[in-house]
Amino acid sequence: RFGKVGVQAALELKLILRHKRSKGSVIMGFLFLAYGFLFYKQEMIADDKFGMMLFAAVFMTGISILSYGQFMFAWQSTHFDGLMVNKIDFKNFIKAKFLLFTISCTVITLLASFYGFISYKLLLLHLAAYLYNIGFATVIVLYFATLNYKRLDITTSASFNWQGVGATQWILGLPFVLLPFVIYLPFDFMGKPYWGLTALGIFGLITLLMRNFWIKLLVKRFEQQRYKIAEGFRE
Repeated sequence: RFGKVGVQAALELKLILRHKRSKGSVIMGFLFLAYGFLFYKQEMIADDKFGMMLFAAVFMTGISILSYGQFMFAWQSTHFDGLMVNKIDFKNFIKAKFLLFTISCTVITLLASFYGFISYKLLLLHLAAYLYNIGFATVIVLYFATLNYKRLDITTSASFNWQGVGATQWILGLPFVLLPFVIYLPFDFMGKPYWGLTALGIFGLITLLMRNFWIKLLVKRFEQQRYKIAEGFRE
């Protein structure tokens, strides 16, 4: 259905499911579905204190993007040189990453919809977080992935495994987590929490509609960095 992009996405999905570390990052996304029980309190929901629950919503619905995407390209470090000499279309290569992110984030968000039994307000919170994640978070994660030159052994377990983790992963977490608060909090201070959620959702939707622009930008960035990435993966 998705043509060459779908073929590449399907190949990467096989890679994810066949290796310990990549599979562990996927399982982690499902485990964090229970994260909301720690943050979603009845008094916060009743008083519309979305700012105190926003981190959990963004983190929970976007954990698959963050946990897998922070090592994007490194998952393929063992055969990265092979990908380069096969003269793949870099545009389709990047599109496949976006497709995987969108599907995984959508599945996690749908599974997290059971929080709607607690309150419909949580569904609105998750919708805003979902749009932010598939719109902006996918872009920032893929951009930072072009700065990651560390080889990854995907056959090892993900538990307490710090291989491939560097400053890039820590810096990535700042815009990923902080930007939703930058957008939401001004409205919250004005006593308009629902406007804040709307603004966050609109921001995510706008960046999602600009996806073709981001793809071109990321393809250009990847072409500039691919030799540095390949050299780092050989070490």
